[in-house]
Amino acid sequence: MKNNHTVVRDDILLQQLVLVDGQPGCGKGMLDPAIVSMERVEFLQFSLQIENICALRHIGKITSDVAETMIKLQADQVLYETMMSRNVNFRLSDHSSVFKDPDFWVYMKRFFAKGDMLVPERIKTERPILHFMTHRLIGSSEPIFNSFGDKVVIIETVRHPMSMLEMQTRYNEGWSTPQGNMRQMDLYIKYKDGQVPFWAKGYEELYLKSNPVERAIYDMHHQIEKAESFKNKFKDLYESQCITIPFEKFAVDPWPYLERIEVLLKTKMTRKTKKMLKKAKVPRLHTGIEAHELISNKNFAIQNGASEEALVILDQISENYEEKYEI
Repeated sequence: MKNNHTVVRDDILLQQLVLVDGQPGCGKGMLDPAIVSMERVEFLQFSLQIENICALRHIGKITSDVAETMIKLQADQVLYETMMSRNVNFRLSDHSSVFKDPDFWVYMKRFFAKGDMLVPERIKTERPILHFMTHRLIGSSEPIFNSFGDKVVIIETVRHPMSMLEMQTRYNEGWSTPQGNMRQMDLYIKYKDGQVPFWAKGYEELYLKSNPVERAIYDMHHQIEKAESFKNKFKDLYESQCITIPFEKFAVDPWPYLERIEVLLKTKMTRKTKKMLKKAKVPRLHTGIEAHELISNKNFAIQNGASEEALVILDQISENYEEKYEI
């Protein structure tokens, strides 16, 4: 039976949302401590649910109303629970541990404070900025902007492909093992007698016949093109609500980028911002793409069995990156 109902969530708790996005190995972990130190920004959390909702919408498996309503529900639930320290991560070693936040004591106070019916009013008064770190999301982020309008900001971190290559190769190696496959929480799609991650849609044959280092190269290439397609299609939105930060430039001079983020988020850096940057070893003296490092990374690709075709693409995306960001 055909279902003509449209699902909605017209009233939302969310005041602001900031997403720190980028490919694996792009350096989000270096930038994020500065973001979390800003006024009103909540501690870092991951939201695989929102990433997978955007993926399902991107490959056409759910409708726009379903995607946007589920995104609103997920963000509101996380915000509501965060304001009471419910389901907050207290695991010391995790990157998303509340103890990594410069104001972790706030979450200890919330843990013992009254919550539930008092929370919506506190959200209106305090105007917290919900804070997620995401992976490869900007290219399929249209449902998020449709859900929250000008309440959302995406900070995209980019990095020289040669510098991301080894980490992404190691990820692909890990995912190919039974244990790694079970820990992989991204969506997969059926292809012939096998399966591929949803982002390999369109180059399934190439993905399946490639080794881990080749998959890393093709994935980087595809994700770069997907992100650029979004930026071109939604140029006005991108320019008003997003910022792209090259890892190499932020590492040596973070202040122009942080000042731009202050404007986008309508917030301010604090006295703790410098301290958090220092923990991340920022600013640094070097960009991290000195000639000997690029040669070493290229040799890593060759030694791990990258084909001539893959090496050509690696060189191409590397040259494009250096030209685009004047590295």
